[in-house]
Amino acid sequence: MELIKDRKMAELAHSLNLFDFNEILDVAIEQIPQIVHSHRVSIYLLDPDEQYFESKRHSSKRLQEHLDDRVAISSKHSLIPQVFIKKKSLLITNVAEYILKNNLPIKLSRRQRYTSGSCMLVPISVRTKNQEKIIGAINFSEKADFTPFSKVDLEAATQIGQLLGTAIHNCSVVEKKLGGQQKELMQELEQVKEAYKQKEINLDEAKKRQSQMQSEVPPIEGYDLDVLYSPMETIGGDFYDFIELNDHEVGIVVGDVSGHGIEAALVMSMAKQILSIYIKLHRSLVDTLCQANEEICTNLKGEAFVAVFLGILNTRNNTLRFVRAGQAYPLVYNMARNENPFELQSRGMVLGTVRGEMFRGRMEEKEFQLMENDVVLIYSDGITEASDQDEEELGVEGVSALVKENAHDSAQKLNECLFTTATQHTRGEKQDDITVLTIKANKLQVYEDTDTGIIIERDFEQSEDFMLTTDYSFNEDANRQIFALEEKVQDLEQQLQMLQEENSEINDKNNKLVRQIELQENDPEGLMKMLRDQLEIALELPKDLIQDNKQLNEKIQTQQEELQKLEVEFNELSAHVDYINSEKKSLEEESNLVENMVTFLAEKIKNLRNTIQEDIMNADLKLSRHTYEQIMDGNYKGVLYHFKNKMQQALDEKDISKFTMLNKQLFAVMEILHEHLETIIAVFDITADQ
Repeated sequence: MELIKDRKMAELAHSLNLFDFNEILDVAIEQIPQIVHSHRVSIYLLDPDEQYFESKRHSSKRLQEHLDDRVAISSKHSLIPQVFIKKKSLLITNVAEYILKNNLPIKLSRRQRYTSGSCMLVPISVRTKNQEKIIGAINFSEKADFTPFSKVDLEAATQIGQLLGTAIHNCSVVEKKLGGQQKELMQELEQVKEAYKQKEINLDEAKKRQSQMQSEVPPIEGYDLDVLYSPMETIGGDFYDFIELNDHEVGIVVGDVSGHGIEAALVMSMAKQILSIYIKLHRSLVDTLCQANEEICTNLKGEAFVAVFLGILNTRNNTLRFVRAGQAYPLVYNMARNENPFELQSRGMVLGTVRGEMFRGRMEEKEFQLMENDVVLIYSDGITEASDQDEEELGVEGVSALVKENAHDSAQKLNECLFTTATQHTRGEKQDDITVLTIKANKLQVYEDTDTGIIIERDFEQSEDFMLTTDYSFNEDANRQIFALEEKVQDLEQQLQMLQEENSEINDKNNKLVRQIELQENDPEGLMKMLRDQLEIALELPKDLIQDNKQLNEKIQTQQEELQKLEVEFNELSAHVDYINSEKKSLEEESNLVENMVTFLAEKIKNLRNTIQEDIMNADLKLSRHTYEQIMDGNYKGVLYHFKNKMQQALDEKDISKFTMLNKQLFAVMEILHEHLETIIAVFDITADQ
């Protein structure tokens, strides 16, 4: 039954994800006894000054009244402080011996005595910055089958203490970060989720909701920020947000929801609210997106997906910390860094596809050090995928060229230039939502120990100032089937127990009658008395018990056979879950192989491109500056078009010497490219074989 215990532990972790302290304790005291199979469970929490353990919940309301409300952490008259003293979970197999061995002046009342003689005491703990802080204790004092607790029980109880500690810690973080507005914010989010679930929202309400969701661009000293948003229809699925986190950090969100119209607007509203809440609660942006992904997977059920760029602009150390989930790579341009714009690349996948470790393993958080005159462009794919009548897209190259050409303009003018160019490219046809957010670093305070232009991978430790994460997850479909089987098995076991009790009662009465007949068979008066007694007994029996023993036994046997069939089904389902996990592992291995192949191919092509560039440069062909620039950019098609145009121009001008020179240059370039053709083919053959 380890599968069930893991599932119930995952359910507990999910159920404790609440923003109300009392609700957390209520859920905990309801679910914990079912996981550890303990009749008596009590929860104590340390007071803020860490002087007393205060009783908060007990699984038995009757016993709650007889517990001490407060127990000093130095008290020897209770077992609860032993958790704080020993700094670990305790499995006490014999309470009486433990009290004597540790010389504790404890006298257990009749209500406090343990039938099995054993109990467990586990700390409610919070682990941050490689330190474990005890904030309370859980006492398990009566196992359901009245046997002593085991080491397996202690392991489960210890995990529960950690889960409860994390939930209580996260609740305090929420209250601190959201300023007591968590209930209102979560109610608003629930309303959006319900509206999406019911699909009950009209166009006017959707437009109103979307207009309310548009954020104002915050003024930031030393920076010039602007955002341009243009939906394809009346309402769209693109969104952006600026979230003030503190006096020197601003959260930046740019997202794109699959689809258009009212449903996309509802998904956009949901995603934006989720991100605006959780970015304040988590230190790691990966944790923020992981929790947002869980919410979106649960509510959208694969009906829609969300691509997101999530970043934090730090104006104190001039960094942009970011993570992306399927959104386009941000572009950066600064003449002092590079002649051409470049992309801030990182791994990531869209929200709403997979969840748990499969999602987390594909996310990557990075940090980029900004410098003066940096232009950072964050955009949705509506701008790069703008297509003309020949289906030629504007592309990243086109956007990069515009950024390079107009980098001296303000952020607003740059955005307007990009939008105008995209509109002209599509001849005014709206093909998709367009969102462009531009950050220009103007006058920055530079610290002496700052290395500009460096991208750093981030791996954050758990911090007591932010929410902590738990890694319990389970297969939802298998969970529902197992839960249904569990309930059916329990019903059948109860029915079987009732039938066995009825059968036993009837057998007892029959045996009593048989003994009376044997004793009185030679005594007619005694026989008459026995018959009168038998009649009285028969009149006392309920009608449903007066039946043939043979029929009752047949019914019991039928129920037992059905129970055995259910156990077989349960074992088959468990094997199916193992198969699903095995398939999941295989998919992950295949995904890693594909990623490695892509990395290998990219590296080979990059090296080949550098080699071609070096050979052409070393050949001293005296090419034009424009041609060299196209070669350095890897735009070999553009090189050929350039030669074609120049040679045609020479023919038109009847300049044979110029035509001959261009022809020699073209032949030399083509010869170099031909020399590397076999290498290109070999690279693709290796990739295809893999």
